[in-house]
Amino acid sequence: MTNKNSTSWVSSIAATGRGLRSRFESAEANILGWTLSFLVVFATLKLTAIAWFLSHGVDPFSDYPAWRIPLLLAGDLTASCGVGLLAGLLASATYRWRVTRALALVVRWAIAFTIVCIASINLRIIEVYRAVLDRYLMLKVGNPSVMKESIVANMDATFISSMVFGLCVVAFGPGFVRKRVPKVGLWRSYAFFGMVGATALLPLLGARSLLSGRETFGLKHNAVLALAFSPPEVFQFADPRESYTRLSAKLPAGPEMHRLVEWSPTAERVPGHAELAGDFEGYNVVLLLLESVAAKHVSQATMPTMYGLAQESLQYVSHRTNAVNTFDAHYSIFRSMPVRGDGFEMRKLYGGYATDPSVMEVLSRAGYSVGMFHASFLNFIDTRWVWEAPGEDVLIDGHKVISPNKPGWSWGANDSDVAQAALDWAVARKGQKFFMVFNPAGSHHPYLAPRTASPFPGDACLPRYHSALFAVDQSIALLMDGLKKSGLAERTVIIGVSDHGELVDTKENICGHGIALVDDELNVPFFIHVPGASAAGKVDRLETNHWDVAPTLTSLVRLPAPPAWIGRNLLAEQVTRSPTFVGVNYRKHTAVVFDGAIGDLNLSNDRMTWSSPPSEQAKAFEPLLRSFDDRVGLHHASHVAAPPR
Repeated sequence: MTNKNSTSWVSSIAATGRGLRSRFESAEANILGWTLSFLVVFATLKLTAIAWFLSHGVDPFSDYPAWRIPLLLAGDLTASCGVGLLAGLLASATYRWRVTRALALVVRWAIAFTIVCIASINLRIIEVYRAVLDRYLMLKVGNPSVMKESIVANMDATFISSMVFGLCVVAFGPGFVRKRVPKVGLWRSYAFFGMVGATALLPLLGARSLLSGRETFGLKHNAVLALAFSPPEVFQFADPRESYTRLSAKLPAGPEMHRLVEWSPTAERVPGHAELAGDFEGYNVVLLLLESVAAKHVSQATMPTMYGLAQESLQYVSHRTNAVNTFDAHYSIFRSMPVRGDGFEMRKLYGGYATDPSVMEVLSRAGYSVGMFHASFLNFIDTRWVWEAPGEDVLIDGHKVISPNKPGWSWGANDSDVAQAALDWAVARKGQKFFMVFNPAGSHHPYLAPRTASPFPGDACLPRYHSALFAVDQSIALLMDGLKKSGLAERTVIIGVSDHGELVDTKENICGHGIALVDDELNVPFFIHVPGASAAGKVDRLETNHWDVAPTLTSLVRLPAPPAWIGRNLLAEQVTRSPTFVGVNYRKHTAVVFDGAIGDLNLSNDRMTWSSPPSEQAKAFEPLLRSFDDRVGLHHASHVAAPPR
């Protein structure tokens, strides 16, 4: 009996040992197989991205020294080793328990599928945005699902084949490796791949500074690691009820938004252009709402149509935006009121569209047909909330224009396709007065420009930006020529303005907006073009801003401005010299511009800096600037106390 028990005990130990050995062998095979499989996937996607750029006439390493190339492999090695070690640990932890082992298999495949999807989608985003998908972009978007049009609009065989290839590699790669690679021992596998992963991580620690500002089209990143890095700003919507209580205590008299313009009864006043006020009652109005166009980059070479229109117009050459992002800038233009779109969930706060009166609503009530044509996607950060207003006849964005015959790009539809849709709408309303907003998007980074038609060769930021401006101008020319041929131009007023400017740093090859508080980003074109020669060649150097656009536009067609609007009517007999207040993303900065000096208030440390020595009057606006963000917040948060609509 004892011998039997002893034999059974020994057999049990032997079986356990064989099981442990089998478990270890399975684990080491998983570590090696999964690591090599994902390394193949990541490396192939890198090569695919490089091939895609080369096939489109772009050198992806134009600003990428050869000694930095090992950093490309470092991210892939780190991610691959991490996935392999995770697979090995799951295999080790699930010995004997079949249910757990089955669950671990499902989890392992879910992880693999997710990583392949992220890597493949990231390849598409790199190609169309020339930037990597990371947590910062996802947080800024707010809801990643709103990026679906950017991906779907550019879906092609490359994307599908990369996805299928990646799934095949992770499906069959580990088994292939397990059968053909000699066993090296579990702990040696853990030690080896842990050491490789840690070593590969070392150069990444300095990669951010080494690669800062380099135009590498996302190739310096690994698709998975990019999502693991923390974004530079942690963004959270504020609670409007808490904000209302707190800000009401700070501003017991209320937001008093008009104080931002009517800052003093003794403020200097200058003559306005009263000769144009009301002269165009009943005329059609077209608002050319440009995207990311800095005034300094508009020329006969880059935008011949826009430049020609401006030369025949009343130009305000010191016009500045009130925001360096589209959401806030469009709100200022349409509603003569600031907003901080990153402050609250606006649609939820208002229970629908904004209640601040819009220029669309004012013209609609005066009998105008209102057509809104936005070349990008309105569901991006819910820009639709800014564009929606009572009385609009049509609201069209890139999603409604894109079709198999009219392909789009990462930021929306082709501008010329949208211009044609706007023109068709206007011609169909000949004999009626209409208000049209045409908003091309090709000049938004990463810039859409057919290279064959561009007079600006090169792949650096500046030629790409100028090529995009040239392409946008062609869509404007299509619209203007169509209005002339249809006979509508004789009864149409054209207003031209851009949401914000664009910083193009040729030294560091950096381009975009929201980068620095400089006039490249703030100073934008603004002109009023009317039939005849009454405004031709006039240049006004009065400092103006987006809040002034709507009141001036309605004055031009003899319509009263709503009392809630805080901007100035630039066509009045006398116009107050007022500062321009600027909101910057993520509520970290606000700025004031007066007499050409830009005062930047860092809200994190309450530090004020000036771009140039400010005048005494400019410095006097600092207290008002310090309350600017609170006033804007209270204006919108106060809607929590308003009766529901």
